[in-house]
Amino acid sequence: MSRRRCADQHWTEFQKADATKLPYPNDSFDAAVSTQVYEYVADVSAALTELHRVVRPGGRVVVVDTDYGSLVLNTDNGARMEQLARRPGGLFLPPASGQPQDATPQV
Repeated sequence: MSRRRCADQHWTEFQKADATKLPYPNDSFDAAVSTQVYEYVADVSAALTELHRVVRPGGRVVVVDTDYGSLVLNTDNGARMEQLARRPGGLFLPPASGQPQDATPQV
C-alpha cells in the first residue's frame, strides 16, 4: 500500500532491514521516524543503538509505540463505537491465529 501511495514521489525508497543491523553508514540521516517497530524487536537496546548510529549528530528521531492498554478512541459515530466495543476482542483486531488479542497490560 505504501509503495502505491508513494508511486509519484520518486524521492522515496522502501527497504526491508533488520532494526539491529541497519544497512547504512554512520550519520546517514538528518531524521528518522519509527512507528510501532520496537514492540516487535527482541533486542530493543541494539535497535536503538543502531538508530542512534545512522542519525547524524544533532539529527532528530521520533519513536511512536502505542500503549494499547491505555488507548482511548472516540468518534462521532456512536453506533459504530458501540459495535466495535461489543465484538469479541473489543476494539482490537484478532492476531493471525484468529484468537482475540488480549489488551490487558502485563505487570
